[in-house]
Amino acid sequence: MNQDFFRIYKNALSANFCNDLITKFEASESKVEGRVGNGTPEGMVSQKIKQTTELYLSVKDKV
Repeated sequence: MNQDFFRIYKNALSANFCNDLITKFEASESKVEGRVGNGTPEGMVSQKIKQTTELYLSVKDKV
């Protein structure tokens, strides 16, 4: 795996922004179980591959 897949930028986001985002995530009723692609737009759930909870955000969403 490419070791540069993730990059860390310290202090790129303020602590307030991060806390607000975490609060929004935890309070949301729109969270979904993480999916992996299987050739369909919807993807599929496979806990053998990916175990996540996701919340899709849009640029229109306020954090």
